[in-house]
Amino acid sequence: MWVPSSDCLSLSCLRHNRYNHGKSSTYRANGTAFDILYGSGGVKGYLSQDTISLSGVPVVSQTFGEVTKESGMSFLAGHFDGICGMAFPRISVGGVLPVLDTMWEQKLLDDFVFSFYINAEGGVMILGGEDPKYRKGDFFYIPLISNTYWAIAMDDILIGNQPRNLCDGKPCRAIVDTGTSLIAGPSDKVAQILQRAVVDPECKNLPRLPTISFMISGHNFTFTPDEYVLKLTAFGTTQCVAGFTPIDIPPPTGPLWILGDVFIRKYYVMFDRAQNRVGLAPVA
Repeated sequence: MWVPSSDCLSLSCLRHNRYNHGKSSTYRANGTAFDILYGSGGVKGYLSQDTISLSGVPVVSQTFGEVTKESGMSFLAGHFDGICGMAFPRISVGGVLPVLDTMWEQKLLDDFVFSFYINAEGGVMILGGEDPKYRKGDFFYIPLISNTYWAIAMDDILIGNQPRNLCDGKPCRAIVDTGTSLIAGPSDKVAQILQRAVVDPECKNLPRLPTISFMISGHNFTFTPDEYVLKLTAFGTTQCVAGFTPIDIPPPTGPLWILGDVFIRKYYVMFDRAQNRVGLAPVA
């Protein structure tokens, strides 16, 4: 977890809320430097410790990053001030215990899980459980293949109910990620999808586009054109684009598919740390 520090004087930081440890009676110095590089920019700073409040629940003595330098347009233009990582301690920068793990150690959660519901207007994250009103039916649970990102094995992608062998005969590595807006995958594989699902920018051919299904643990998670095509409106004009984007991540982490918000808008997601699995249920 990191937030902009009052020590950060760049334009990106000045546009956001900044943390001033000099005004906190519960602040404890650490000072260890950290550096995180994202696909769309990066941040640098030092570690500190303080009480973090999440919806009024105090998480005591949480170590986090005070950012003193931000680079990249996503941080300059983004509405968010900082980032709270929800992946595993194994990939935490500097070995810092993530907020969710600290909450579990401090017995602040009923269960070692969290769930996400997202729609076009916003969404809800529930720590320690879920709310059945956001889903239709039961969760379909998929075991994780690593305790790093929320990574699962994907069997294939079907276009118009036809298997396309986009995983080359073996399971693809895929992560369920709320921090990615689109569905991302290797550029050559995404190109094959977009060749068969050519979206008219004026949205005229949506009824003729094929369904696209993600086969995971033998179960098809199917999207209609209305569900995988984004309608973007600006200055009174609406344009349609496919909700897929190429991303080429080198080994050993990649190649990788990222099931981002386009996917999560249709499926309520249970992230289960207790049993190392992801649950998916159609949104209500």
